[in-house]
Amino acid sequence: MALMNNSLVRRTISSIVLVPSLLLLIAKGGVWFDLLCIILTTFLLLEWGKLWWTYLHNNYIKLFDIIIISVGILYIALAMYKYWTLKDNQYKQIMTFLIVWSTDVGAYILGKNFGRTPLASTISPKKTWEGFWGGTAMCVLICSIVSYIQLASLSPQTNSFMFIKSFFSGVTLFSMLVFSVRYTFYSVFAHLGDLLESWVKRYVGIKDSSQLIPGHGGFLDRFDSFLSVCLAYYLKDLLHYYGIFF
Repeated sequence: MALMNNSLVRRTISSIVLVPSLLLLIAKGGVWFDLLCIILTTFLLLEWGKLWWTYLHNNYIKLFDIIIISVGILYIALAMYKYWTLKDNQYKQIMTFLIVWSTDVGAYILGKNFGRTPLASTISPKKTWEGFWGGTAMCVLICSIVSYIQLASLSPQTNSFMFIKSFFSGVTLFSMLVFSVRYTFYSVFAHLGDLLESWVKRYVGIKDSSQLIPGHGGFLDRFDSFLSVCLAYYLKDLLHYYGIFF
């Protein structure tokens, strides 16, 4: 119990430092946002290299290993480049993290309290279908509310009453459907990113990618879902190209 409380304290302190730091760099924008992307990309690639260096030091390299290492580098580079292209869209920069955080929190709360059905027991034994749907539901709820706030803020406002009126006038059956599809889509990718990193760590035989973030592990452990959501933007762009909008 003491060990668990210790871990929770470290996780909480790390989050208190990490989250405001990320939001501050996003809020400042410009060269500060560039710096954020450079820092994240650097640490993610370094951890990816360190993770495989340790594995290959104790194992003979195989063609499959070379493919996975190369795909991983491309995966991180493309995801971070896509996030960097959001440089002029501060709303979407923040929403990317909100999708990940709301999914993670929802999955943790629902999974811990109601999780019974294993999601992928051979990859990550603690993940459950209850946590999966709980995380997705939390993401849809929170991100939809923020989207309605953002829409209301775009309307001409004279007082708080007008803002509230604009907010609720945007809550239609169609908008709820669109936001539900959109954020379910992104949340599923957040879950998949988490599972993918768990599979890689199980393959190379480690628990955490590093200990750089106390209580959380490494940057790959914390930004696995973030990377996959960024890659989901490519797929959404492709769907838009073929006339599928949500």
